[in-house]
Amino acid sequence: MEKFFRYLGHKAGPSIRKGKWIYHSYFADKETALQSEHLVGRELSAGISKELNFSNDSQTQALLKDIGDQLYTCIKDKRRRFAYYIVDSKDLNAFALPGGFIYITDALIKNSRMDRNELAFVLAHEMVHVVLKHPLKRIMSNFSFKVVENLMRTRGAAGQIAKQTLSSLLRNGYSRENEFDADQYAVKIMASAGFDAKGAISLLHHLNQNKSDDPDFFNYFSTHPPIEERIERIKSILSQ
Repeated sequence: MEKFFRYLGHKAGPSIRKGKWIYHSYFADKETALQSEHLVGRELSAGISKELNFSNDSQTQALLKDIGDQLYTCIKDKRRRFAYYIVDSKDLNAFALPGGFIYITDALIKNSRMDRNELAFVLAHEMVHVVLKHPLKRIMSNFSFKVVENLMRTRGAAGQIAKQTLSSLLRNGYSRENEFDADQYAVKIMASAGFDAKGAISLLHHLNQNKSDDPDFFNYFSTHPPIEERIERIKSILSQ
């Protein structure tokens, strides 16, 4: 999977064929923005699908969908939809694309011991990133509004944006503030949906024990804020 992150920008760049989708997803009315954001994510997802191996474990896929559907009941805007994909990889990783395309490795699923509450935290965390448009904003962050406006006319610029930012989006993670926001709202969604929000803490604890010195091993939390700090913040939220 390391190679995937290394070359994803180059491979997936051409999949964004219409820059106006990015433009609309950022500046248009809410309905058009959601539709455009989904189209951006769908195109990127199509490019990613060519680079990854996916698990065909139908039972686990059904488990993720069931958990995701339960969490979805507490998502305010029901016009936004989510899709879940299991990546065959030894890495402990999960990430989301604009439009609600969420990927989680089978290694992370196995390390959660298939615990519904722990998996709910992972999915809710990524769902919040999507709802708050963190993936889309990350793509936009390195470019001026003038460049984005040019995407309405310049097809090649869209591909260039993908090449330069998509690998960073997935490999380097988000800002500390983005991650803490995702944690905060994730545990609230979990609790509202009927999950035990303490699953967030147990997941953080035991995955922290599965660190690896292997440079080719990607840990879901290696680009996140310190786990101890995240746990303390989550405990504070739960105490309220």
